[in-house]
Amino acid sequence: MHEATFTLRQETPIIHFLHDQPDATLRATELKPKLDKWILKRLPNPPNSWVSKKENNHTSLDYKVSIRPTGRPHKVELPINEKFDHQSRKNKLETTAFPHLLGNMGGKEYKEDLKNLVLFDGAEVVVRTWHSDLLEVLKTEVPVLLANENFGNRSGKGFGSFTCTSVDGVSVSVRPALRYCFDWSTQGGNPFQQQKDIFSAINWFYKCLRSGINQVNRSGETEFYFKSLLFAFAEKKGERWDKYNIKNHFFEGGQLPENPVDYRDWLGLSTEEMWGRKYNNQKVNKSAEDSGIDRFSSPILFKPICVKGNRFKVWFGIPDNFDKTEFQKARIKVEVKTGNKPALELQPSQSFDFPEFFHFAFVETDLDEHLDRFDRDGLNPSQYWIFKDFIQPIFASIQKNLQTI
Repeated sequence: MHEATFTLRQETPIIHFLHDQPDATLRATELKPKLDKWILKRLPNPPNSWVSKKENNHTSLDYKVSIRPTGRPHKVELPINEKFDHQSRKNKLETTAFPHLLGNMGGKEYKEDLKNLVLFDGAEVVVRTWHSDLLEVLKTEVPVLLANENFGNRSGKGFGSFTCTSVDGVSVSVRPALRYCFDWSTQGGNPFQQQKDIFSAINWFYKCLRSGINQVNRSGETEFYFKSLLFAFAEKKGERWDKYNIKNHFFEGGQLPENPVDYRDWLGLSTEEMWGRKYNNQKVNKSAEDSGIDRFSSPILFKPICVKGNRFKVWFGIPDNFDKTEFQKARIKVEVKTGNKPALELQPSQSFDFPEFFHFAFVETDLDEHLDRFDRDGLNPSQYWIFKDFIQPIFASIQKNLQTI
């Protein structure tokens, strides 16, 4: 039996059901299938001796994986609160808010059903196989996979980021194969505050791309407004994005284009949306089940990696294995439960292209001009803390890094 030991550094917390267990970390049952798929993509015709099982279109390679956490467990677990749920008439448990952590929304009856955050210094991965040639492939590919994948829930948003620092005691360093990155120095004096700062940065940045930002005060008045860059991109392409089409069909009775399109869901299918007070807090539901798609996660992958101390480089982009054709063929069914309006069908924009959109967002767009164009209430948004502390430095860093990558 041949074996290799991989030393991993944990960059960001993993969202874990077994967060209260002392060995909660990256799971072998998640790592191995991803690693099998990764190797088979790069070596599509492996020797028959490497294959241990083929079933349900999944090929399992003949090696074993064991994983244990290493170093200190850092205190990043979210506090748990109890609240009364008026709909079920029961007390429910929920975790305090954390950017992008959605799994506990609505609360859970039992503590063991709550997901929470787990962060160690790192992990040790040991692989064992009878095939010396397969082991050599694993020693090469495990560090590359870890540089380009995250693990656990919400992995696309940066949770569960690990990197391989050594193989059998020999240092390794692999750069993610992603096109874009921004530099971020975290604020806060402890790991929880620092990690929350990373995900706050990703959260505000992602909202700039997809939904836009409408920050209101306690009176419900808008204090900061950032129009979605996806909206501006659709406008440049001469198309109306889905929010316009939904608004006119269900709420305002306006004229729809002949073939209304969907833009926002290219960055992840939002199956349930709450529209604000202007629309009587209506719930808008979307689905693509008639097209054989029950969910479509955002294809943008965020990969935060610590450079030193509190300095991170947050890589992001579209992984090489993303195939847009499935969603391109979909039909998005949009429904509002109240009222008598029939369902609206949207087709994902056929002209949407990620490289073109990213070039528009990071090269063509001047943020100050973008803010001024949509500042219809005289908010002076360029002086607001979200823009000064998050948005402006992130975009400036992306543009700077584009010149050096």
